[in-house]
Amino acid sequence: MQPLFRLSLVLVVALVLLNDVKAQQYPIPCMKPVPGQIYYTIGAGMIDPPPICSRHLPDTATEVGATCPVGPPQRTQFSVSHELALNYSSHRYPNDCRPLLSGFAAYIDAACTQVVRESPRPTHHKAFESKNGFILSVVRAYNERHNLVFRPDDIWLAILIQFSLYVTGSHTESSGSTVVKRPKKLTLETMMPLHAVTSAALAKQLFGQLQAHLVDPSLSDWIVPDFSTTTDHDRIIGTVALMASLITSPSDNLRAFGSLVRQSCGIPEVTLLGSVHDWERLRARIHGFLPFGSQMAMWVDLLGPILDQFVAAAQGQVDRTFWRQICYFQYDGSTRKSQPLRHGLLSGWHTVFAVFHQDGSWQGSDRRMRAMHSKDMDENQPRKGDEQDLSEYPVLPGNVVAPGYITVDVAIKEINGVEYDALLFAGHTSIDVVSSDTIAPHLMWALALKGQR
Repeated sequence: MQPLFRLSLVLVVALVLLNDVKAQQYPIPCMKPVPGQIYYTIGAGMIDPPPICSRHLPDTATEVGATCPVGPPQRTQFSVSHELALNYSSHRYPNDCRPLLSGFAAYIDAACTQVVRESPRPTHHKAFESKNGFILSVVRAYNERHNLVFRPDDIWLAILIQFSLYVTGSHTESSGSTVVKRPKKLTLETMMPLHAVTSAALAKQLFGQLQAHLVDPSLSDWIVPDFSTTTDHDRIIGTVALMASLITSPSDNLRAFGSLVRQSCGIPEVTLLGSVHDWERLRARIHGFLPFGSQMAMWVDLLGPILDQFVAAAQGQVDRTFWRQICYFQYDGSTRKSQPLRHGLLSGWHTVFAVFHQDGSWQGSDRRMRAMHSKDMDENQPRKGDEQDLSEYPVLPGNVVAPGYITVDVAIKEINGVEYDALLFAGHTSIDVVSSDTIAPHLMWALALKGQR
């Protein structure tokens, strides 16, 4: 069995533990309560009464109205700039059960009709959809002067999704590994109506699909996120990311960002959740990519110094110069506020998490910050003094940034013979508005039914 295929399969091993996972220090956010009701485990029996958003039903009995557990006690908070944090404002807050991903091209192109199961929204906060919630949360925090929060899971899964794009692209053979024949889609069989299936049951089905191919279970220690901040939903997202290495589905291109750069930019404050040990283990994980080709080696060389700074900051040794270099956004000054930034250039170290195009090709070599103030200027023509305009980090046009999520086609068969075609989404699909002036990338997964064309 080739190593890349084993790697793509091993992440599902941990899913069999989903029902046995103990309470996390940073638990899954509680769903929005309906006073006086109790929600029970989904099974073959009836659920009475149903919640407002039935696809958010938890897998264990929870008394509604109970206080959600607090986050982890281990966190590092530090100032980055002298800018005053500004309140976040957006018209895109969802105010109903509309899926956050319903505006994505992948959802629309597949004629999806409904989301039957998804990870909970951060109901104690607000959230809005984003085709790459990791990259855009950084850009918005920098451009609009918001505080920013990261978990180790956010960073690791952003890396893992990029790796999945690399594997599904044209570089799997050059990585020194051959992926076995890929099925066109997954097939999941349920012993009860689809709407009554728990996320844990779906996870076990995913494991069952690939269980026979698993050779080296020890690889799960590398692939599966298991930080002090990790939730079961993070594990599902990691599983889907690796499954996408075997089964490819089209996704959105991130064609543009929809925010303007302010005159004064900068992230006022950063919070790192998790322990020093979490960040050290995350740093060590990236060496696992080295066997997969020369481009992986280049990427690890870029990631290493960045993750070293996360470790140092968690230890209390904050290099503010580094953190001020998180983002640089050069844009066409003629762009109006109502228009997306179709001609913007991104740089700063956050672009190291976007060096692979949606087709898996490497796009991390350009370092030139080209002039953007004139529509008539050739973007490929460096301006005078170009040697002074080289960035230390990759420079990317905003319209080539890949989605922060992946999709997998799924065929679902109920025990009564009813069949469905579905699309499984997983990754950074939204931004969490943690407080009035603080945002964070938000990971989620969702199973959406396809309609008839």
